[in-house]
Amino acid sequence: MVRFFQIDTTFRILFAFLLLLIIRLPAFGTLEVLNPQMGWFLVGERIHQGYQLYTETWENISPLSATVFWILHSIFGKSPLAHQILATLLVLLQAYMFNHILKRYQIFSERTLVPMLVYGVLMTSFMDFLVLSPALIANTFLLFIMRYIFMQISEKRRYNGVFEIGAYLGISTLFYLPSFWFLLVPALSFALYTDTKFRDYILMFLAFFFTLGVAFLGFYMVDAEYDFYLSFFYPLFLFRIYFYVPFFEILLIFALPITIFVLSILAITIKGVTNYQNRCQTIMIIWVLVGVVAIFGGNKISAFSFMPLLIGLSFLVSQYFMYARTYWLREMLFIGIFANACFFSYMHLYQIRIHIPLAWADMADFEWQIDTKKLITKENIPYKYTTGKKIIILGESLGNYHKASLATPYLDWQMAQRHFANLDKYNIIIEIHKNFQKNMPDVIIDEKKFVPKLFAAIPVLAQKYQKSTQYPQLYIRKTP
Repeated sequence: MVRFFQIDTTFRILFAFLLLLIIRLPAFGTLEVLNPQMGWFLVGERIHQGYQLYTETWENISPLSATVFWILHSIFGKSPLAHQILATLLVLLQAYMFNHILKRYQIFSERTLVPMLVYGVLMTSFMDFLVLSPALIANTFLLFIMRYIFMQISEKRRYNGVFEIGAYLGISTLFYLPSFWFLLVPALSFALYTDTKFRDYILMFLAFFFTLGVAFLGFYMVDAEYDFYLSFFYPLFLFRIYFYVPFFEILLIFALPITIFVLSILAITIKGVTNYQNRCQTIMIIWVLVGVVAIFGGNKISAFSFMPLLIGLSFLVSQYFMYARTYWLREMLFIGIFANACFFSYMHLYQIRIHIPLAWADMADFEWQIDTKKLITKENIPYKYTTGKKIIILGESLGNYHKASLATPYLDWQMAQRHFANLDKYNIIIEIHKNFQKNMPDVIIDEKKFVPKLFAAIPVLAQKYQKSTQYPQLYIRKTP
């Protein structure tokens, strides 16, 4: 299989596209809505309804990603299928870009399609890779950064791209905040392999901060600069991380690609490779190491947090497949990353479990499946109570928003703690009451048991709701 894609022809490009499409096709229309995805849907819906981001919609999302989800909601509404199709098209585009950059700058000695296929497969590693996410969008601009880095260290370079690197990093950060860590990649790469002057580093950082400054100015002009800071930047300093999937299980998803990465590092000395190609290899190792740090740059972590890292990982995995001498091992591992992606992407969808019989050891049989309880939306209460209504959920599970709309700004529960964890403060109580008055919920779903404290603090609010006898966490607004 590696041998077939080692040759770059139009026919093989089309075949690679078809193969990457086929492995994502079973999820179209069948994949359940994910909790982070529902949050992105609601942000788009709120902006479409005329509510301002950050001030009237509390969610830790980058502003450009929020703009994308607003546009998509205006066109498609809450359509998971539309987002899956767009995610697939974007992955195909990025895979082609990735392969074209490596070919254009002669990173490998051969004109090959292996990097395109490896990138496309690794970007299908888990169910949250199959939906459109801020991390996926940001990868487009990180690929541009990779291009300019290779251009900068090339021995034949005639163009200084430090300004573009800073600007694209700023744009990428405005799509997905942890992208800012990748400033370290060009900075370290240029220090190691070029004679880049100090003023060029200053220019790169100025371009980065200028891009962020334009966004800050936009919110300043609508008196929302402090809310922008609190929602976008401040969570970085709280060190509160919410795992949608247990971190050990995320590592298990990427165990095979990481193993191939290690094999590539062990075989780091390759005959016939130029000094320039060795430099590119080292830079991609730096990229992976920075990507590991960037995983923890967000306050919500799932498999999609690995997306920026996969650019460097795809490079080094492709390198192993290109230069490995053991033919059978190379082919087995190449097929293995396909099987790995398909298995973990569809493990939950088709209820696949790893089953190990232990009856011979007088033990109960062992069954295991990736824990997706926090990742996949589920209804807290039957949809009949919330369909078509304005609701608020005090908790992390966003399932009931699927057929309802958000009332009040309190979307992100971690951010909502700024108010609900301080119900003993008078000014906070006033703010909560104002937010409820502006957009009164028809239904309150109290996962965290905060409503009794809330009603005790705001008795006038308590008079408007009746607690359900069947569902203790459900409060329904009384008919006026």
